[in-house]
Amino acid sequence: MQWTKLTAWSSLVLTCLLVGPLAAAQTSTTSVQGDVTDPSGAAVANATVELTNDESKTKRETTTDTQGEYRFQFLPPSTYTLVIQAPGFSRFERKGLQLLINTPATVNAQLQLGQATQVVTVSEAPPALNMMELDVWVSERAAFQSAGSIFTRLASPG
Repeated sequence: MQWTKLTAWSSLVLTCLLVGPLAAAQTSTTSVQGDVTDPSGAAVANATVELTNDESKTKRETTTDTQGEYRFQFLPPSTYTLVIQAPGFSRFERKGLQLLINTPATVNAQLQLGQATQVVTVSEAPPALNMMELDVWVSERAAFQSAGSIFTRLASPG
């Protein structure tokens, strides 16, 4: 009986040692990416994409690749303003873009023909769903349920 309890406690300690680093390994950054197209759906290459953190006012800038794609990685979670510009197109602006921890966001933009002084502002979007936090919660719950069954076995006589 002593051997069984010792084995159960050892299993519990081993489980905590293995699961603990996985929970700590979660990053605290986020990212945003998207496609930039013209009204016909064709990619807009070399468009300037600027992302500004509304709180800290820090800016990051990139250009779209030949497929019209852009990507910003390793961003602190915050609210941002995204501005996309290309010659011959109206300026695209998305304010209030909430980027959540471990929740990659996608913001596609269809640029409208026009002058750079014209601005197309997009201000409403559905709230982002944080699937990473849900995944961590499910993993933690499974670990606790596993640990609970070990405690149940330890508490039961025999």
